[in-house]
Amino acid sequence: MQADPIGEVRGLYAWVGEPVTAEFESAMRRWWAANEENREPGTHPDPAAFGLDLGQVRPLFAEYVTRSKDWTTH
Repeated sequence: MQADPIGEVRGLYAWVGEPVTAEFESAMRRWWAANEENREPGTHPDPAAFGLDLGQVRPLFAEYVTRSKDWTTH
């Protein structure tokens, strides 16, 4: 969301079949710029700091990740 907020909203609206008008996009861009100072930076903590090994965790969620692509794409 932080990297491409407008693209994410566009994707969500496309998924539910709603248009994103130029006026709406312009308002989103203004809001995003106006609220920049209040936004917390995105962080990606090291999973090892929580005792997690991604090599062991990823296989546990592999089926979910595969199926979720069917739920979130057209």
